[in-house]
Amino acid sequence: QDFPKHRGKGYGEMGIIAHALAHSRLLKEATHVFKITGRYFVANAASLVRCVDEADPVPDIVCDLRENLTIADSRWFAGTLAFFREHLVPQREMIDDTVDIFFEHALARAVHSAMATGMGWRLPAASARLVGITATTNLPIAIGPGKRIRHRMKNWLFRY
Repeated sequence: QDFPKHRGKGYGEMGIIAHALAHSRLLKEATHVFKITGRYFVANAASLVRCVDEADPVPDIVCDLRENLTIADSRWFAGTLAFFREHLVPQREMIDDTVDIFFEHALARAVHSAMATGMGWRLPAASARLVGITATTNLPIAIGPGKRIRHRMKNWLFRY
């Protein structure tokens, strides 16, 4: 990857996404893209995909917004090709680790931008059961039952 290293791994990750969107024949046929951080496995991926496919209406974006809607959980999220191309990738230039603006901020801003144009957002119907190693700490990811329960409560409140 050829970019200033101070931009951080999120800047590089956004470049990878842009490259995949521009060059993948498989993605050209997709309705939604499901993005998972590279060192994780989603144990309940099939049920999360079904939640998107079976939603009525099918959302343009599925992700968890946090911290007063200023960041999004980027470990697992989904969106239409239009969301990725028109809203997410254009946010790449805002990412800069030296000023504490990360991929998660760019993703949240992309969600807000997309909703402003009429795209539909939805909180994931269930918490992703992630298995793997975090890139930041190089330690196993820990998502216990407490986080899953909080996610269910948050989902219920958003739908209320």
